[in-house]
Amino acid sequence: MTTWPSQIRGITLIELVVAMALSLLVLSAVVTFYISLQRHVIERSQLLILQQALSTTARRLQNDLIRSGAFGQYGATLSPKGSTRTVYISSEGASVQYAYWDDRDPGLAKPIENVVWQFDSDAQKLKICRSVTSLVSGAKDISFSNASGCTSIFEPNFIAISHFEVTGTAVGASYHSNQFITFVIQGHLRAKASVTASIYRSFMVRNAP
Repeated sequence: MTTWPSQIRGITLIELVVAMALSLLVLSAVVTFYISLQRHVIERSQLLILQQALSTTARRLQNDLIRSGAFGQYGATLSPKGSTRTVYISSEGASVQYAYWDDRDPGLAKPIENVVWQFDSDAQKLKICRSVTSLVSGAKDISFSNASGCTSIFEPNFIAISHFEVTGTAVGASYHSNQFITFVIQGHLRAKASVTASIYRSFMVRNAP
């Protein structure tokens, strides 16, 4: 069968342009979806890192506070200088101090750990100050208003702490009481303030003076 030239139909310029435009639209949608998915994955990873950092810090603080005041085999309790409680908490809740006897190594010359946590709201940093003393001097020689040698808990260029607050309520008789402690830590990424996380803890501290 003979095909006449008039019956042969090629692709017109308009059809080619329309096909290219549709292809570009599909490609653009795919690229946009991929970028959005990648951004979501990155933000989710950053959030998990932030949550893990706050969780690790909260666990550390809680474990320390639970054993605060412990004086090992001496059957006594330790409290910061000027404090009537095992755990000293500042009036605004931005600073907390405690001490405990570190019995991991019986041969330690200075086995008493004195710890102060301080929140710097201006710099958005949570700092920890640690010092060690002997059994003779004890924790009462360390004033909660004179902490030094402090370091930031979190990498300051990566994580900012927007809120840190500790509260304590005495439980029991005034001359011998436990403390019900609560604290909250809120933070965000320095480079992306929209990535935020917070953690809350409440527990009983039983090593009362």
